[in-house]
Amino acid sequence: MAEFISIERNGMRMELFDRLKGGGLGAVVARGTAGSLIIKSAGLLLVFGAHLLLTRLLGAGGYGAYSLVISWLSVLAVFAKLGQVPVALRFVAAYNTSGDWSALRGLLLRSSQLLGGASAGAGLALAAVVLWLGGRLDSELRRAFLIGCLALPLMCLLPMREAVLQGLKKIVLSQAASRLILPVCLAAFAALRALAGRRHFDGADAVWCTLLAYAVCLVFSSIWQRKALPGEVRQSRPAFHTRQWLTVGLGMLFVTGQFLVLNRIDIMMLGALSGKAGAGIYAVAARVSWLVTFFLEAVSMIAAPLISELYTGKRMAELQRMTYHAVLASTIFAAAVCLVLLAFGRFFLGLFGPEFSAGYTALGVLSFAQLINAVTGPSGFLLTMTGHEKSYSRILFFALLLNILLNYLLIPRYGMNGAAVATALANILLNAWSVILIRRRLGIWSLCGAGGQSK
Repeated sequence: MAEFISIERNGMRMELFDRLKGGGLGAVVARGTAGSLIIKSAGLLLVFGAHLLLTRLLGAGGYGAYSLVISWLSVLAVFAKLGQVPVALRFVAAYNTSGDWSALRGLLLRSSQLLGGASAGAGLALAAVVLWLGGRLDSELRRAFLIGCLALPLMCLLPMREAVLQGLKKIVLSQAASRLILPVCLAAFAALRALAGRRHFDGADAVWCTLLAYAVCLVFSSIWQRKALPGEVRQSRPAFHTRQWLTVGLGMLFVTGQFLVLNRIDIMMLGALSGKAGAGIYAVAARVSWLVTFFLEAVSMIAAPLISELYTGKRMAELQRMTYHAVLASTIFAAAVCLVLLAFGRFFLGLFGPEFSAGYTALGVLSFAQLINAVTGPSGFLLTMTGHEKSYSRILFFALLLNILLNYLLIPRYGMNGAAVATALANILLNAWSVILIRRRLGIWSLCGAGGQSK
């Protein structure tokens, strides 16, 4: 009997491994999620290590200056990308599936041209504004912004390379540069600068180290993209559908731009209304709270191109099943992490420096908001990958307006805690409204516990 059970178990294991090696939806999701989780887990440790080093070198004020500049650069980069990163994610998967190699090559060429020109123009405009402001910015911020102007094109081109790799379902490679190489290079360059420099390491130096790290990542991701592309792409004459890509991209631009501003406006307004030190402490609390949606982000990396593929093929039952299991797993993980942060959050924040423990209350509020994100699943991708980006953009617009208004009212009185409450309420509105819209437009549920009985 024992031998029979052993054989049966071995058979089940072999069947499981065979299924995971297959090309079915479940196998693709499982392999992609596993690879994404491994990369994100390693990357998480590296990112926290890099920023732990930065906070120790910079202190709350210097890290606040660095966070403010990176936040502004991130917002400018979104608009300079003209919405072409989500366009690549959406159309690369479609062109690769249909074998339209000419359109795929045309998309790669045109997107690089558009992003290169727009990001260079945005960098020059930012430099002009910084020079015009002159003494109204302190020397640390002024130098940091001017260095950031050089980093802006790299911050645009790297996500484009990663989106192409993700669209080709190279999930691990699509994350390796920004998740692994970027924090390692950032920490290495920062350590070298701090050891070799004659003056104090400040926020401008940290931005310079970030620029160099992005340059290294862009080289690696460009090599990986070239190797991942089917050979037929290089042999095909490019076909340009520029008007279609720009039309879709501009629709996506409002979505991605508003979404990023929604998640950065708290730091930007806190720095303007409360000072660099408060912004630095809050930025660390916000970064720690992102741990709550760690699993959701890992699942979303493989889910995004599959959503487009399943929706295009009208396989709505499969889309519902994938969404149900993704949301359920993400919620369980998020709830566990949220409890850990509530119990030990003050300790985690203290690792970055004694002054960062002041962000504990903000961390608790932001962690709850991230838990709501996990409960509602990849709602943004479900709308943008199925052609409903305009509707999602309208929801983001109202959430962004609410966030700005609440930040303006709450920050002067409650500081970083007011910023956390404003951001949490705006995100809850965004997620609740998105779930309702997904149900009405797609006929599926993106909510924990709902849709599990769908056939």
